[in-house]
Amino acid sequence: GQVHCLNAADGTEKWSYELPSSPLYVGAPTSMGDINNDGFLEVVFNDWYRLGALDHNGDLLWVYNIPGYGQSFRGAALADVNEDAYMDVTFCSSEGTVISLNGLDGSLIRSIDLQADFGMNFGAEHGPLVADFNNDGVLDVFAAGGHAEYPAIENNYGAAYMISWGAGNGPDWAMFQRDYRRTACVCNDSLLQTTEPVVIAMEPTVPDISVYPTLFVRELLLVGKEALPPLELSLYNISGLLLYSQAFTGGDKKVIVTLPELPPAAYILRIQTAAGQSEQLLFRQ
Repeated sequence: GQVHCLNAADGTEKWSYELPSSPLYVGAPTSMGDINNDGFLEVVFNDWYRLGALDHNGDLLWVYNIPGYGQSFRGAALADVNEDAYMDVTFCSSEGTVISLNGLDGSLIRSIDLQADFGMNFGAEHGPLVADFNNDGVLDVFAAGGHAEYPAIENNYGAAYMISWGAGNGPDWAMFQRDYRRTACVCNDSLLQTTEPVVIAMEPTVPDISVYPTLFVRELLLVGKEALPPLELSLYNISGLLLYSQAFTGGDKKVIVTLPELPPAAYILRIQTAAGQSEQLLFRQ
């Protein structure tokens, strides 16, 4: 039932925290972001039926009791969903609910009971995604859940829900633990403080380079608004294993890349230039 913060340089412990009243089990991944706009990263954690937020010194900011003694086993998404100045905390509960809390004080913004809609036992134990998936100007929440048994898999069932959630300032939390590196962190250089010198930089972008199609067979098209700079292309499987790499001298606005035969799956394409790198999720159909 403890959350530990380690110095990344040497592995020494900076602080640890456990709830003062019956700490139990912190099994879900933590999420990090500046949810109270103090210029530092806060840590959102789940200890069984209690979801809490710690400041960068390891002090408790607030704690919320999940109804029905539920737990958020896959962690929380951080994104503003009520158009205020603060990122909020959205999570799924093992009791079949999706809940958003105000990042500043942990108060309830809204919730929905998916189990009541589904009509059967429905544990929503997946991490939610938050983004405007249909481009209507309103943030949506994608959540999934159900019931699983083993070895009696014939008793398994489940469902996925896309829920129009509310207007907000985001940012998007569009995959499990937010990004390809699973940082579960909304981090940027504005959080670089003299007393907190370690910041996780998010994916840098390579200007004016687009990749088509995202659902590919063998060929990819790289398109630049101007002549492409010298670059190196690398393709990885979802486990991070390098499958293909090729360097291009640049000079053209369009480049066709022929990839090796690959099985249908998700892949990560990395474009490296002198200016930086970007990564894009692709799917082999």
